[in-house]
Amino acid sequence: MNNKKFFKDIFTRAATIAGLSSAVEIFADKTNDTTVVLSEGKLEDFYISELHGAGIKIIKNGKVGFAYTNNFSGYVTDDLISSALKNSEFLQPDKCASIAHPSMINMELDVCDDSFGKESIEKKIAFIKEMEKRAISNNKIKSVVRLAYSESLGETDIVNTNGLDLSSRGTVFSYGISCIASDGSEIQVGGESSVKRVFTEVDFERVTDEAVRNAVELLGAKKIATGKYPAVFHQNVGCEFLSLLESSFSAFAVAKNVSSLRGKINKKVF
Repeated sequence: MNNKKFFKDIFTRAATIAGLSSAVEIFADKTNDTTVVLSEGKLEDFYISELHGAGIKIIKNGKVGFAYTNNFSGYVTDDLISSALKNSEFLQPDKCASIAHPSMINMELDVCDDSFGKESIEKKIAFIKEMEKRAISNNKIKSVVRLAYSESLGETDIVNTNGLDLSSRGTVFSYGISCIASDGSEIQVGGESSVKRVFTEVDFERVTDEAVRNAVELLGAKKIATGKYPAVFHQNVGCEFLSLLESSFSAFAVAKNVSSLRGKINKKVF
């Protein structure tokens, strides 16, 4: 878990220094991550990491100051607070600046798989090697150029002068595979991936089979003449279209009046 004593000490000190008229919010985050990458049957990359830090946001006279540290030594507390206050001095007041309120929080959004870390990574490496064998069992798949598995556990604590004092934990499991297909005269590459909050929801076999299918189905592909055709798009293509509008969906972009969708609620835009 995060170093909550250090975390709370920063908050108490910052609220005192900033003054009653200021808004102060502190968050601490910690992430444990394990990643395994295989390429053509060999272990290409393997690492285990642990990252942690604490950030502070101070809104004083409408100006937002922010600072972050991954040094959990006690002497950095005043430097962190001072940096946040000094950073705010160089900014213009922002009427949209605010900190979270307890009434805005939905605790049901947290998803943590308690099985995280209970199974040896050696067993999981052996398992994904089986997925590689599954892929190359198709006679048109010549090799698996990349097969990656990653699991992470994130922990966050947040406290602010609005009375918010919460902790959350969440897990993420991801699996992806990329294959080379060939029919002797042509080579194509296809892949597939999946990201889930719960390990048992990652369908390794389906993802592997889909990657194989994506590679094999590209063999023999040809251009068609320009024209108007009825078309059914794969869901990945639909996501690519939506990604062009991703920045416009941001509440921050709407508040700053830089979103083309501002003021368009309940209106047809396409």
